[in-house]
Amino acid sequence: MLIGNFRHDTRRDTYVSEIYLLTLRHPVTIEPNPNSSSERAPEYRLMADGREIGAAWKRSSRDRGTPFLSIHIDDPALPAPIEAVLSETGDLVWNRPRSPAPRNSRPSPS
Repeated sequence: MLIGNFRHDTRRDTYVSEIYLLTLRHPVTIEPNPNSSSERAPEYRLMADGREIGAAWKRSSRDRGTPFLSIHIDDPALPAPIEAVLSETGDLVWNRPRSPAPRNSRPSPS
């Protein structure tokens, strides 16, 4: 599901768009994280109205090595965090996580 289409400003290394969900449509900037000195720290942070609402890590696809950003968005207004992918074309795509397959509650035959 497409939830945003970002434009990349290569000069400032920022991405700008709106994230649009059923309950939320808000301007968001993805900007370099000045505190990304640690290996696990995100390279970018997502900002809305001057507050941080998420983080992004640089990744590449296993099959072709195509770069993308792995996005984590969290906000008290959301029922759960959103994990999404920002592609090279600027599309922010989210897929609903699959729930685990139900386990068979019947005992196995002896």
